[in-house]
Amino acid sequence: MTLVVSSKGETQKFSTIEQVIYWLRKKWPVADRKRDIAIDYADAAMNCLVTVGAARKAFLAAAKTAGFHPSEEIAGTNPGNLLVPFDCHPERTSRDGRTRKR
Repeated sequence: MTLVVSSKGETQKFSTIEQVIYWLRKKWPVADRKRDIAIDYADAAMNCLVTVGAARKAFLAAAKTAGFHPSEEIAGTNPGNLLVPFDCHPERTSRDGRTRKR
């Protein structure tokens, strides 16, 4: 997901959950409740406790209060593996190299 992060039109592409958490903690311009919720949801998604979609929704809510907005329409899409931690993938490879479903 790419957000416009300045009035000059500068953008920032967010492609990993770790990057989202770093930005929320270190670079976010507003320390408010939406930011705190987004951090909590991103941490929870990394531990497969909430869906990636829920974490994305919380992140977009925090972005809105920070004055950021998506650079493209993302409603109803799942752009690849965006913000999907490895352990939450439905397929895993066992020690013998076979893929198995959870």
